[in-house]
Amino acid sequence: MAIIDVDTTKTLLQISGTAKDDLIETLIPIVEDDFITYCRNTFEVDGVVTWPAGTKIVAARMIGEQMAETAGGGSSIGMESESQGGYSYSRGSVRSGSKGLSGYSSRTEAMMAQWKLVGVVFANKMQKYRDRRGMTVGALAEGKSWHGYEDRPL
Repeated sequence: MAIIDVDTTKTLLQISGTAKDDLIETLIPIVEDDFITYCRNTFEVDGVVTWPAGTKIVAARMIGEQMAETAGGGSSIGMESESQGGYSYSRGSVRSGSKGLSGYSSRTEAMMAQWKLVGVVFANKMQKYRDRRGMTVGALAEGKSWHGYEDRPL
């Protein structure tokens, strides 16, 4: 079962007509995959994907953002500059400051966060940590010299 269908998407985004149906149909699996990847959550219960009702609003918002980028040729939403006669006005991209790490807006990411699973990675600190002298904890425990200076105390 998909995260959202075309009719629900059109209702939530207030789109009428059928001109964008093919685009929405194409974006649904892309957005679904992005949602699963961002949340690190497959939403499977006993082998069946079960989407919480609130995910539909977020999915529609993600599809809207994708449609806006597609319509803008990958550029920003909104006016960036304007010139009329001797008057000129420029501003930064509307999305440049508000884009999150996933490529969607920070607001959309905040909406997805309630379903995000936290992953923990345990690293071997003996191999990963280096102190300010450039020594690993393992090298210090083995009593190795500091950068080859035998007479320097650790």
